[in-house]
Amino acid sequence: MIVCHARFRHAVSLAATLSSSFAAPRIWAQAPSPPALSWNRLSGAEACPGPAELARRVDALLKRSTFVGPGSATRFFQVSVQPNVDGAGWQTHIVVSNEANETLGTRDISVPQEACSHAVDATALALALMIEPNANVASATFPLAAADQPTSASLPPASTEPVVQKSVTRESEPSSRSAPTAPPTTHGWRTRLSLGGVAGMGALPEPSLGALAGVRLSPARSSLGIDLSAGFVGLQRTELSARSGAEFSGVLGGIGVWGAPWSLGNLRISLAAGAQVFRILGCGYGFTSSTSCQTSWLVSAAADAELAWGLDRHWGLFVRPGVGVPLVRDTFSTTASDMSPREVFPPASVIGWLSLGIVVDP
Repeated sequence: MIVCHARFRHAVSLAATLSSSFAAPRIWAQAPSPPALSWNRLSGAEACPGPAELARRVDALLKRSTFVGPGSATRFFQVSVQPNVDGAGWQTHIVVSNEANETLGTRDISVPQEACSHAVDATALALALMIEPNANVASATFPLAAADQPTSASLPPASTEPVVQKSVTRESEPSSRSAPTAPPTTHGWRTRLSLGGVAGMGALPEPSLGALAGVRLSPARSSLGIDLSAGFVGLQRTELSARSGAEFSGVLGGIGVWGAPWSLGNLRISLAAGAQVFRILGCGYGFTSSTSCQTSWLVSAAADAELAWGLDRHWGLFVRPGVGVPLVRDTFSTTASDMSPREVFPPASVIGWLSLGIVVDP
């Protein structure tokens, strides 16, 4: 018969402040921070090409996949398009901001052509130069209209080809301009999903394998958020004699606070700290008195670090090592033939795990 005896430790409080930033200028000069793109077609511009087409044209100019999802971005390009005030041609308005919602600069582009695709071409060129000022875009095959000078000194100069335009800042925008509405993904909450395998040690008698799924939630443009996870570890057997022993398996759940203080190109490093709970099931076999099952709880203070590599705007790979210190743990034991208790196994005083898989940033 397998029984478990609870041993309690005093819970300890955890505090995690994960808001440091990686801002060495020479590093960013080598690996620009990843941008996110939003494209708003205002009244009268509903028939203009969509955001995927704008992103495709920027990718063609820079010869790479340029934009990432809002959850992985450190710069945000909010672009709106609408007909010119006089009804001839189109105008686009670009606002560049950072994770703290601070405006880094604005740019306005006006084209006289009737087709909205000309405005998309001009906007794609402006975005490409704002993202990579030294990019060679001379080989572009579509007509390139000029953009105005950016209002921030950190942004690259615009094309010098003639175009009807007027440079404005956020404070001096004419009243006839409709205020561009930010996309839903830059306000409210961001969501990121993960799914992968996990290898653990210390919670069960032997190293174990299983699966782990997670959800990370965070306010838009915040470097802190909530980390939720759930998973299971597979069945394993511990022999106590030639004909008797116990089988163990477990499910787990976790909650914590995460932060992403370091980002370098497509690589993003984040930290998390919180609590993890294991529900362990132990079932005896080969005992004449009873083969019943017992459950126990393993509650740990946990911390992990994640390295995620973005493959494109919505998909990526991750690897996440972690460690936990049990605060509440049970010991499984059985009764020997002489009626004396015999310990089957106690969870270790420190547990560890390694998970890897894919991340999805909707």
